[in-house]
Amino acid sequence: HYSMWQNNMRHGDISLGNLMYYMEYVGGKETPIGVLNDWDLASNSADGVREVDKGRARTGTIPFAALDLLANAMVTDLRLYRFDVESSIWVLLY
Repeated sequence: HYSMWQNNMRHGDISLGNLMYYMEYVGGKETPIGVLNDWDLASNSADGVREVDKGRARTGTIPFAALDLLANAMVTDLRLYRFDVESSIWVLLY
C-alpha cells in the first residue's frame, strides 16, 4: 500500500470487503499474502483527487473511514495517507 502511495495511487476505501489474501509457499513455508482490491474509485494524482471527482472525492466504507472525514473536522478533497492507515486499523479492530 505504501509503495502504491509513493507512486501517487490513492485507494481511499480500505475496508473488510476490499482486503483478501491467498496462501503461497515462501521458503518452504506456507505464508499468507495480503491483497488490496477494488481500485475502481482510486486516484492517481499527487493530491489524491481525480479531475472528474472534484468536490466529491471522499469515498470509503463508513464503518472503516477515518474519524476526521466522518466528523467533517477536515474539510478537504485531499486524501491523506493517515486516512488509509486509520482505515486499516479499524479493519484490524473489527
